Amino acid sequence: MRRKNRFLIGLAIAVATGLIAVVASFQFGQTSPLFAKGDLVLAPELNDKVAGIDTLYIIVFDEESPMPMPYGATRFKVREAPVGQFMHFVLTNESMRVMMGERPEPKRMRIKARLDMDGNAGPDQPGDLVGEVSGVPFGSRDVTITIARRIE
Repeated sequence: MRRKNRFLIGLAIAVATGLIAVVASFQFGQTSPLFAKGDLVLAPELNDKVAGIDTLYIIVFDEESPMPMPYGATRFKVREAPVGQFMHFVLTNESMRVMMGERPEPKRMRIKARLDMDGNAGPDQPGDLVGEVSGVPFGSRDVTITIARRIE
């Protein structure tokens, strides 16, 4: 019985030590820089156009780059039809797919949000709902993107 108790106490100490190490690594480890964070808003005139759309892309462009390719992008599944201010977003290296990791982080960005009708990545297609903001400084914390245009 004593041997079993010692084993259980040893196991509990090992698990506790592991948990402390994991929590400490999150608290004191290197964190990815913030590209931008903010809110997405659907313009009221598009409320009747969102039915059936369940994919959202947030696409980041480096405004100083001559390349038309995005710097990075992220994709979300939309669970409910968006209305008004419908989502808070945070863009970091971990939350988005960086297209070319060798490029330096952009100083100023254009950020586009697209409610995508067919759910496929690529250029805007008819039926997609889009909004974008330009001139966003790297590290911005109060970006609002209003999705206010339907691609025809």
